[in-house]
Amino acid sequence: SCVSSKVASRRIMNQVPGWCALTLSVGHILYKQIRVFPQPPPEVQHGQQSVDDSSPETGILDVQRQMREALHEVQEAVNTCELAAASSVKDKNETLFYAVSYKHAMKEDLTVQKVLFGGGFVQLVITVLLQCTSRQRRKQAEAAVPDSHSIPGNQAWEKATVPGHLRMQLNGESEEQVEHALAIKRAGGVSLEESFSPAATKEKRSDTSIDQDWPVDNSTIALITDKYVLVTTILWLGPKIIIFAVPMLFCQVLPMAICRFYLSVVPDGTSRITRSFGFYMLFSVASILAIPVALLATLSFLLDCVAYYFFSLLFCACTCRWLRVYDGLKKIQPYRAGPSILLHLPDLFTALIGQCGRQTVFETTYMFSCMWLLMPWLKYYICCNPWIFDLGHRLCQQISTEMADLGGPEQVAEKARYIISWSRQDRETAEKIDIWSFVPHYPLPPPDRRWALGLQAGGGDYPGKFTLIVHTTHAAAAVHGVTEQFVLSNSCELPIYRVMLWYNNPYHFLTGWVEASVSNGEPSQRNKRLGGEHPMWLVTGRSPLVAGRDSWTGSGMIDAFFDYWLPVFVHEMRAQVLGADIANAKYQEVISTDGASPPMTETGMNSYKDSPTALDDMRKVAEKQHKAKTQTFGRKLARLADTRFGKMICKWLQSSDLHDAGRLFDGCSSLTHSLPERRCKLSC
Repeated sequence: SCVSSKVASRRIMNQVPGWCALTLSVGHILYKQIRVFPQPPPEVQHGQQSVDDSSPETGILDVQRQMREALHEVQEAVNTCELAAASSVKDKNETLFYAVSYKHAMKEDLTVQKVLFGGGFVQLVITVLLQCTSRQRRKQAEAAVPDSHSIPGNQAWEKATVPGHLRMQLNGESEEQVEHALAIKRAGGVSLEESFSPAATKEKRSDTSIDQDWPVDNSTIALITDKYVLVTTILWLGPKIIIFAVPMLFCQVLPMAICRFYLSVVPDGTSRITRSFGFYMLFSVASILAIPVALLATLSFLLDCVAYYFFSLLFCACTCRWLRVYDGLKKIQPYRAGPSILLHLPDLFTALIGQCGRQTVFETTYMFSCMWLLMPWLKYYICCNPWIFDLGHRLCQQISTEMADLGGPEQVAEKARYIISWSRQDRETAEKIDIWSFVPHYPLPPPDRRWALGLQAGGGDYPGKFTLIVHTTHAAAAVHGVTEQFVLSNSCELPIYRVMLWYNNPYHFLTGWVEASVSNGEPSQRNKRLGGEHPMWLVTGRSPLVAGRDSWTGSGMIDAFFDYWLPVFVHEMRAQVLGADIANAKYQEVISTDGASPPMTETGMNSYKDSPTALDDMRKVAEKQHKAKTQTFGRKLARLADTRFGKMICKWLQSSDLHDAGRLFDGCSSLTHSLPERRCKLSC
């Protein structure tokens, strides 16, 4: 109604000028007609009468002329009226058009408003539901993971000081991960309840000092599956490595040089890299220089995903194993929600600095390039592929020979942290570690959390050398008074590390929960008391490729490898405390088998002359790689820390940590898994 009244008023206003023009024209004509026959004055009326009577034709002509002029003016008035009418019609059409457009616009506005209102309402409902779900899950987590982990114990690391959800945040844990570990613990400690037959004894379910029984499937189908995986791997990785290898190596030189420079100005005996303002300045520069590496690594990973789904779905469709795929995905589920590597790049920078002190910068560059290009494929397609393999939870336990002569579990743990976690050891120790075929480095975490990213450098000789990324929770880390750490092993005397191999971490080829502790050997390997234990609860298959001890990858290979490497680690531990002579005299290897790997009867390096030891193998490879020359270059770089320039730069870099309690970035070293001191105090 409002629109119609506006249109009518506008129509009237448009017609007014036309009618006014017509009225003026008619009035003008009438005026002219009256002026044609004027009434003469009385005094001239008689004279004029004679003139008019004498020329009648002249009067007629004047009248005709005046009539023509009047008709012409009338025609102009008519034309003016027509133009006014046409203009009125045009204005009417425009008015109607604007009215219809306004009506449609109003309808569209109402539609948009309805859509926006509906979207906002749906978003509000979803937010409320998510908040309610989050609160319910938090309550369930707190109920399922109370302060004592629901496992009775009186150990120091089991003392609860904060609620469960805060502890998980400080320790880099997830709800599903902790619930899964608790389920294994309630089932005995070896594996989940479903992994055992009803006739399995309690001792078998709880004996974590030996490997879990894990029969390898040597059937024809399993062998064909392994061949399919190997052939498709060669078809895919071969061309990809040829294309990506050289650019990846070249792009990593500059950021790796910054890491090596950082370590060169830090003195020997530096336990941690302080995350100061100078640290973040150099980290920013290294991050900018590493952008090409990130682009290449991302492209390589995306291409791996395409090939992974193509070959995996093809195999799954041909073998119709859809139901077993669902079961495999359930096995993986507890390890999906680990802290993001991308959100913790300063951790990776810190670990790289320490790794450059253990191995040469060119060696680290090569091994990192192999990690970017190979590890996602090894992890997702070969070692933990639910589309191709039947997955399960497997415990692989490795316990080294005893180290009771080092003074006790605390001394063993402290020396292990010096070798593995300190950012820069003395040069003699670093050069001995450099020749190992496995060089772990788990940097001490920042002050506002108990976990950090770490590195594992693996492989003895080229081209099979690589680096792996892990998430490590440090048992000795006391953050805002919190020291609580859940330990899954029943044979642990003192925990040192928990090393998580998350499924959402593509840069480690295994998936599972790993611990590194001082062992008591109970109940099946008491002769290894105070040795170093390394239990691994892995998600793996049963085919020879991924479960066999003589394979080149998988859970069986890693079990055999640590039986090979641990004697070398024990030798260095003993050399650090008791000296090289005693370490050589007490060197002892193990017989690597499934179950328990017993110590060999031979003791001392001289007893192994007929068969080279693992340490002999590593020294031979180091000689082949000319480690003596590269280590000389490393010693020269290390002298930079003793110069005036090096000390000045070190003072700037190793100043106060920005994440210390009460500092500006307390609780900000991680966007997801760190806490400020005030929040921990309020929750206590």
